[in-house]
Amino acid sequence: TILTTVTCSLSSLGADERRAFLIDVKAPASGGVYVMSARVGATETDPILTDNFAVGSTIVDEPAP
Repeated sequence: TILTTVTCSLSSLGADERRAFLIDVKAPASGGVYVMSARVGATETDPILTDNFAVGSTIVDEPAP
């Protein structure tokens, strides 16, 4: 299991404003299903906590012999 944390910070973000972060990763040598997740937080109270987390997955094929 590979566990890595990447932290991205913004100085401010207005109501209904969006920002995107691109994180470039190198595929592992072994194939399989890999799961990524993202979570956001703020110092202010957030009335809708259900939109602060996302999960995605990808399949990495075994390298050709």
